[in-house]
Amino acid sequence: MCALAHPFLNTSRHSDQDKCGLPGASCCKDQHLELREKMLDINRRTDLSDRERALQMQMLMTSHLAAAKPQDDFKEDSEFATFHEEERSVLGCKHYQRGCKVKMPCCDKFFTCRFCHDEASDHQVDRWKIAEMMCMKCFVVQPTAKDCIGCGACMASYFCKICNFFDDDETKDIYHCPYCKICRIGKGLDIDYFHCMRCNACMHTSLRQHKCVERSLESNCPICSDFMFTSTTPVMFLTCGHCMHVNCYEEYIKVNYTCPICSKSLGDMSSYFQRLDDWLATEVMPPEFSNLTSHILCSDCETRGSAPFHFTYHKCGSCGSYNTKVVSTERSAPLEPVPQASEPVESGPENADRDWVFVEEPPPGGSPLASPSASPRHMFPQQPPGSRSPSLPSARR
Repeated sequence: MCALAHPFLNTSRHSDQDKCGLPGASCCKDQHLELREKMLDINRRTDLSDRERALQMQMLMTSHLAAAKPQDDFKEDSEFATFHEEERSVLGCKHYQRGCKVKMPCCDKFFTCRFCHDEASDHQVDRWKIAEMMCMKCFVVQPTAKDCIGCGACMASYFCKICNFFDDDETKDIYHCPYCKICRIGKGLDIDYFHCMRCNACMHTSLRQHKCVERSLESNCPICSDFMFTSTTPVMFLTCGHCMHVNCYEEYIKVNYTCPICSKSLGDMSSYFQRLDDWLATEVMPPEFSNLTSHILCSDCETRGSAPFHFTYHKCGSCGSYNTKVVSTERSAPLEPVPQASEPVESGPENADRDWVFVEEPPPGGSPLASPSASPRHMFPQQPPGSRSPSLPSARR
């Protein structure tokens, strides 16, 4: 195989006879056709999702990197034991405690766990196809089991034959869910967790009364975009039925209080909305905006209504939420006609305190109401000196 044919595919670097022993132009042409055929095969496959198809295409286009990389750089030496905590002589890796290495069927190499393999390789292993292990005490290769047939040592306190999963951390409670078909952290089904068949997810027993969203866990986290169903990071379910990683949730609520998927409030925001009521009661809109009405859609109760125009906050008349979006804005009363520039403005008691003139024509650049948009609730208006701005409450419980 010609090293210059992929990925650069530049025939100008070839001589008539390349070092590979094949004519240069013919070598590159063959690589062109081979790469093209593989790309077409991936696009023809109907069993792949968009994400899986993109991953397959990426692996194909970067395969030359793994081929050019020395094997010793990403090959784990199977003749030596690895440690989870070397100071305490705890066997394993940085991910798990275990006394064995498993043989990866995709490349016939031994790694301590599937994460060690995926980090060092350009492909992922199918954990359910793992069939062999090697004891890191006597180095005997054997079928996967809890105990070594060579020296009798226990490989891990927990072993799942279905998932080929070992974990020797006795502080962990682990169980296998037959519906999720993977092992999860917990004491077990109907003990501290249950499986919701509609959501297709294991939930804590405290969440038996919840809003079901079909297969909500079989998606990417809306914050970090990692797949949540098989994620080792804890996942939490929101009141709206959607879910995200716990650490992503803790960072997200520092700047927003609505679900990034459906825009519903993440919790009880009544105290925050009450502070907005108190603040808006003291604010007076400029006269040129006092006769405007905004038609809104509430994200919490999903009803339409109207509210007095405001630059940022619009309260739902049905549920009292400020989690609303502006649909349109209109004037609720006709404006007072403005005298022409050639006619002097009459002085009188009605104009004694007026130091402004409202012009019906929009200023250059367009009217600020020409394209109403959603209220940015993460931004708070400027308050008079000495007053206090409402702040986002903590959603932690």
